[in-house]
Amino acid sequence: MGAFFGPAVRAWMRDKIVYASESIAGEISAVRDSSLNIYLMGYHNIAPFPTDQAALNVLINLFPWNEITPLSSMADGWGLLCSECR
Repeated sequence: MGAFFGPAVRAWMRDKIVYASESIAGEISAVRDSSLNIYLMGYHNIAPFPTDQAALNVLINLFPWNEITPLSSMADGWGLLCSECR
């Protein structure tokens, strides 16, 4: 987190839950727009390009994503792993 977004963002994210970025599901426009935001967050960054996981976790803690993004945990009792979808 610090390598890609600097010490201020690292400190801000320090106590937040970090979510994996392997699988994202949702309405196509929301997935498209969040993916574009993740890409743009890395385009002119400290490092050549941040990991999608670091960028996703910053994004879901920013408005409006923090109010509209449903997140689940292991305690919710379900999960999905999709390595190749066609």
